Amino acid sequence: MRRPVVGVVQAVLLVKNRDGRPIKIEGNTESPLNRGAVCATGQATVLGLYDDERLKSPLWQGQSVTWEKIDQEVVKTLSDIKAQNGNIVILTSALPSPAAKALLKEWIQQYPTTEVVTYDAISSSALIEANRQSFGVEGVPHYHLEKAHVVVGINCDFLGTWISPMEFAWAYGERRNLRNDQNKVFLKHVQFETALSLTGSNADHRIPITPADESAIVLDLLKSVSKLASQSIDITVPHHGVARDEIESLARDLWKNRGHSLVISGSQELETQMAVNAINSLLGNIGETIDLDNISFQKEGQEKTLAALIQKMKSGGVQALILHGVNPAYTFSSEEFSKALKTVKLSISLSERLDETSSQTTAVCPDHYFLESWDLLEPVSSLLHVRQPVIRPLRDSRQAFESLLKWMGRSETYYEYLRTYAKNQYFGRQTSHLTFDGFWDRCVHDGVFQFSQTPSKSFAFNASLSTLSETVLQKQKRLTSQSLQLVCYEKISVRDGSVANNPWLQELPDPISKVSWDNYACLSPALAKSLFCEEGDVVKISTDQSSVVVPVHIQPGQALQTIGLALGYGRRQCGKVGEKVGVNAYPFLSSGNHASFFNAVTVEKTGDHVELACTQLHHSMDKAEGREERGILKEATLASFIKDPGNKKKEENVTLWEEKDYEGHHWGMVVDLTNCIGCSACVVSCQAENNVPVVGKDEVRRQREMHWIRIDRYFSGDENNPETSFQPMMCQHCGNAPCETVCPVLATVHSSDGLNQQVYNRCVGTRYCANNCPYKVRRFNWFDYAHNDRFDYNMNSDLGTMVLNPDIVVRSRGVMEKCSMCVQRIQEAKLAAKREGVPLKDGDIKLACEQSCPSQAIVFGNMNDPQSRVAQLQKDKRSYHVLEELNVKPVVSYLTKIRDQRD
Repeated sequence: MRRPVVGVVQAVLLVKNRDGRPIKIEGNTESPLNRGAVCATGQATVLGLYDDERLKSPLWQGQSVTWEKIDQEVVKTLSDIKAQNGNIVILTSALPSPAAKALLKEWIQQYPTTEVVTYDAISSSALIEANRQSFGVEGVPHYHLEKAHVVVGINCDFLGTWISPMEFAWAYGERRNLRNDQNKVFLKHVQFETALSLTGSNADHRIPITPADESAIVLDLLKSVSKLASQSIDITVPHHGVARDEIESLARDLWKNRGHSLVISGSQELETQMAVNAINSLLGNIGETIDLDNISFQKEGQEKTLAALIQKMKSGGVQALILHGVNPAYTFSSEEFSKALKTVKLSISLSERLDETSSQTTAVCPDHYFLESWDLLEPVSSLLHVRQPVIRPLRDSRQAFESLLKWMGRSETYYEYLRTYAKNQYFGRQTSHLTFDGFWDRCVHDGVFQFSQTPSKSFAFNASLSTLSETVLQKQKRLTSQSLQLVCYEKISVRDGSVANNPWLQELPDPISKVSWDNYACLSPALAKSLFCEEGDVVKISTDQSSVVVPVHIQPGQALQTIGLALGYGRRQCGKVGEKVGVNAYPFLSSGNHASFFNAVTVEKTGDHVELACTQLHHSMDKAEGREERGILKEATLASFIKDPGNKKKEENVTLWEEKDYEGHHWGMVVDLTNCIGCSACVVSCQAENNVPVVGKDEVRRQREMHWIRIDRYFSGDENNPETSFQPMMCQHCGNAPCETVCPVLATVHSSDGLNQQVYNRCVGTRYCANNCPYKVRRFNWFDYAHNDRFDYNMNSDLGTMVLNPDIVVRSRGVMEKCSMCVQRIQEAKLAAKREGVPLKDGDIKLACEQSCPSQAIVFGNMNDPQSRVAQLQKDKRSYHVLEELNVKPVVSYLTKIRDQRD
């Protein structure tokens, strides 16, 4: 029995509606891209629907007008430009919609002087170009991580932000799932990277590198693999900082697993991507773990095309510019683009809000929010997703491509266009013998339709490598390893900055730094010491292109002689939440190739100091601190686990507590630390489900964040290259709960099915329970966070409160709160089973955190059912309880983290 959801399928998402309001996003289990999981950013998109900053109507020269007026002005101006043979440009982000691409082709037929330019703020242009030169395929491959036994990542955060992180995270969890009896090979993961990323923190072996050494290291690996393949390549490997035996050992691992290995890079250096392609070709990975026949359409943009467009605009060669899904005045070159825009006669933004770019255009024609829109999406070849609206438009907006239809003089709606396109392009490819209406209804109902894909085959590597080493040598001469190098990266929360006005994402702690509400200069402990910098010291970072003033964060794992700075911050115009938060790092990215690093960076202390909003103050979990003895976070190598898989069970303690017998259900949870990647999807999912308030930067600094579940991140070993572990920590629902014995008003009590309940209307706010909780998972409402101008976020807005879950009360000042194990979902499933006259089965209840987890790390169920997954896993030899010696008998068990660190 599936947990009942009142809502509709939205392509890869399932949206829960209450009273016509979308309030929660889940993953669509029918989609092979996410298999029911949703990342933190995806979870938070439901809040974006209720953003007060969305435009209420179209604008013409800054004034609110009707759609009739704006259509009249746009059509008249476009007709004049066409009559004068003027140039029209449509500047768009990557379009995974085949119907939208077809419509643009029809637009060009009507306006023949139109050029379509595709631009992604954070692109994969070097990867696309390398594939064109290497294999004759201009696109991003579809990577099959689930087929790999060994994966090597090179400055590629594939579990966090790169291309399709939910798809990769599911495959990663599946390949490292020791609970799966059919999983014969445990995935080995090696990561070369500069800034410590979510992906690197999960690697079995992580090697910090400088950007200047990146291409040389890949060339060295290529040469080692070619020797093993008896196809020795005559290249000179420039000097780099990685030991030769490490490269050779990795090459042997890859060669042993040829056809079942994968080398991937997020580099924007063409030479690196070409060498990576050569390695994968030698290993026989093309056609196996790398599919070039069914490519991904999630990244398509090229920065050089935008750079050329700006030059064309400057010279007066563009008369009309239509912008869709892009904000180049923020992400590319603000002054240069703004100056060029002034030369364009007609500029139209299809943005749903005023931003750095749309505020400068002639017209703003607000697009529907994606939850209000119809579309056909093909993120991967032959995998069709149907997006349907889940609510009527909240504003006087219009879908972007429907605006194009209007300006082409067409009377059909975009929905009608989509049906016609699907009938012509997809209906004939389905094999189920449905009528078109039946086919369409099935696509809309399921949200996804998988067609037969082209069988993946091998492609010959046709590029020349003769000039690679010389090119790398020349670059190394310019990029001296002695100089400081700046690396710009993407955070898992605000990503490229387009969602910067979302308070859920701003308050989400970064899983690596544990800092929210800011970006900062990441310095390794060694570099910080040499620069006499401490945490929170404000420094000025300068290159010959730009400079910023930013606080320092001392980040273990940051490569020596490098500085990390997150993109997506420093917005000047996006809304009250995201504006003036952090600094804008985009100006550091060169207009030519958008490379993510710069050499010859200078750092100068300003003498100022700020306190970062950090949610975790203790970061080390070394053995010297009793890490194993106290049973907080347990780890083992794969070799030692195979040799001795058991944890030493503690003897039963003598107790003064009365033993409880739970008849019927006794709920419990298991968290597999091997599978937990720290992505924080569970944190935002819980926040959306349980009406957890946003408290702001100042309150977070005071350690007053309200998240019901936190992801503790611990370092061990060498502080300049530590091992990293994640541990989700929520209320443990202890059988001998220490919070219950100290509450003077019985506000925290035990339920008949083993849950520790918080009775809000009894709580008088003594906070004794929080003081007595050994896990520190209780949250106190210091203020009324709803309808309070001091906390001017979604709960202080009539529109923003539409996202609240009516099954959960909004807590008031002076009340303690904590994880309830989504008791509303438990009751919902019980009632559904009762109505249907069937027993409640294992898996019928999915908690918010469990449902969103892409790596299947969380399992919830009935411990009284010996056949349930949770009961079976609690008998696993890796199972243990945190702080077991306290004898508080938590119902949450953890499974020891395993790393493949065999020599």
